[in-house]
Amino acid sequence: MYAIIQKSRATIAFILLLLPSFISNATTSGISSDVIKYNTKHHYTSNELAAEDITILSSVPKGLPVQKHLIRCAIPSCSGFGYRMHPILGSRKLHAGIDLPAERGTLIKSTHYGRVHKVVHGHPGYGNYVVIISDNYETKYAHCDSILVKEGERVSMGQNIATVGNTGLSTAPHCHYEILKNGVAINPFSFI
Repeated sequence: MYAIIQKSRATIAFILLLLPSFISNATTSGISSDVIKYNTKHHYTSNELAAEDITILSSVPKGLPVQKHLIRCAIPSCSGFGYRMHPILGSRKLHAGIDLPAERGTLIKSTHYGRVHKVVHGHPGYGNYVVIISDNYETKYAHCDSILVKEGERVSMGQNIATVGNTGLSTAPHCHYEILKNGVAINPFSFI
């Protein structure tokens, strides 16, 4: 199958309509289903989609890093995004993410395709945490018990990256989850 990708919005919309058949063909030829080539300077065949300058369709965070049925609070009533009284420090502070309480050892999954930008152990506030970057987005998964990825590693959406813990300034086991777009913290509930 040859897919000609051009600049126009109409062509992009047409390609998105064909995407399900492209994904099934790409998957059988060994290309991950979460990537597609888009470059306005050239035309590509489906076999060329594995080249370096790909745009990742799943680079925008989606869903929760912990399976919903394992979270020990009602979504979205978990400790949410915004200013709050810090439970340990006792002062009003910006909570730049959401807290998802779960049993210690529960798997934490990446919510998007990207690269592990940072792995930190023993941070005074966040404890053990992982940062994944892709395009304009950065996600942070904090208070982890163990981290399953290494800096520089490429990860897929849904890949296990860490386990829930109680490290750093934390009152109970949970995954603190942040999303930044172009360096600005945004409410993760907008991406669920």
